[in-house]
Amino acid sequence: MDSAIKQLQYKYDFLLNVIRKLSQEQEVLNRELDEQRQSKRWVEATLGNGKRYRFSLEKKTWHEAKESCEKNGMRLASPKTQRDVTLLHQKLRELEPESGFWLSASDVGLTNTDFKWLGGEKLPLDSSLWEKERLDLDAPLNYGETAKSCVFIRKILDDKLYEEKCSDFTNFICE
Repeated sequence: MDSAIKQLQYKYDFLLNVIRKLSQEQEVLNRELDEQRQSKRWVEATLGNGKRYRFSLEKKTWHEAKESCEKNGMRLASPKTQRDVTLLHQKLRELEPESGFWLSASDVGLTNTDFKWLGGEKLPLDSSLWEKERLDLDAPLNYGETAKSCVFIRKILDDKLYEEKCSDFTNFICE
């Protein structure tokens, strides 16, 4: 009887060791899968202006996009020159999504004719960065107090800034 118990104990210990090894392998595979999923959600690039950007391939509202950038130690992109907007636009042409990409400027907390970048710098309506034909300088899109306007760029449009409801879902760019 002792011999049978010892054999069972040996088999039990052996199987327990196999289970531990399989659990460790599963953890490694899960980490690798998470890394692959994460890499498919972002495209990173350093552009001609020397700045490093992350282009999200997930769609979020402007507020969610802002939070996502901040969680990753970044902020929504603030291209304040035509060169920066053009560089971002050129990179968008290489990416799969056809939707827009949120930038940091919005009229959140402001009147509907005032836009600011997240750093606090004004983005005047008469700036050459705006797409003028779609932006009514006297009355930009007014979604009401609860639905503010946020700024985006889109690869199928000109390399200019556009506005849309902050609650819409689109991709975004962090820097």
